[in-house]
Amino acid sequence: MNFIIGLYTYLIFQRLGEMILSRRHEKILLKKGAKEFAPKQMPFMLLLHSAWFISLLAEYYLQGFPLIQTAGMLFKLGLILLLLGQLVRYISIWSLGQHWNIKILIIPGSRRIRRGIYKYIKHPNYFAVVLEFIAVPMLAGLWWTLIIFSLLNASMVYWRIKHEDRALSLLL
Repeated sequence: MNFIIGLYTYLIFQRLGEMILSRRHEKILLKKGAKEFAPKQMPFMLLLHSAWFISLLAEYYLQGFPLIQTAGMLFKLGLILLLLGQLVRYISIWSLGQHWNIKILIIPGSRRIRRGIYKYIKHPNYFAVVLEFIAVPMLAGLWWTLIIFSLLNASMVYWRIKHEDRALSLLL
């Protein structure tokens, strides 16, 4: 199987798995009295990520499914960024445990989590997504997708962090 198609398939299943995990965590958090903040952003975030995958495939198809030059410097940089992003993503999920969610859910009166990677980076999961939005298109030379969706994702991340910080300010 083509490396890029394999990678896209992996990332799609990863996202689906994260949605399942998020839903499981959401049920636990709601039972503990969690409140959701900025719920109207979820459809936009889901649309952005879905459109990103469609754009990746469309631009790759329009280029004629080019063979990847794995010896190239941009491929190597893209691979390093992707692996770093994946590492940060999984450490973020592990560090938050059942508090990790794709929604902004906060249990009033609880303590802010400051273990694992959250001791050092305030929003590591968003950093991982930013890296991914850059790295994946870079691997196949999908420059339109890289530029357009990096800009769209930057605005989404800015918006999310603003609302998440407001919600987290309620914690001890």
